[in-house]
Amino acid sequence: MADRAGNYYIADKDAHGIRKIRRDGTIITVAGINSPGDGVDTLSPATQVALREPNGLWTRGDGTVFILDTGNGKVRRLDTNQMLQTLFVVPGGTIVGRGLWVSDDETLAYLCSGNVVKRWTPSGGVIHEHQSTAWP
Repeated sequence: MADRAGNYYIADKDAHGIRKIRRDGTIITVAGINSPGDGVDTLSPATQVALREPNGLWTRGDGTVFILDTGNGKVRRLDTNQMLQTLFVVPGGTIVGRGLWVSDDETLAYLCSGNVVKRWTPSGGVIHEHQSTAWP
């Protein structure tokens, strides 16, 4: 995913971190401690919060990055000040999937978990939206 400034973001699932590729080609870690874990849910410096197999990203144009922390069943929000917090927890967790979309006002999100699309709202929580019965 990319932001309007031309930075690219990569979910480095096997290293349990999020990388940012700056326009000059420099690669830095912006979230995760490069070791699996389930870091705190409260607002914290992003490079001090353990992730487990992050495998999906959604980036807003302003540089806010949403992370599908697959191994922990959470969607986390990385703000432009490099602070991370959990936006919501997926009951029952998530399995293989990397699809993620979050509205700009953070009142609606969709994510993929296996062959299931799940929908989240602050008032309704996470609900099962659609399940594919066959892979194309």
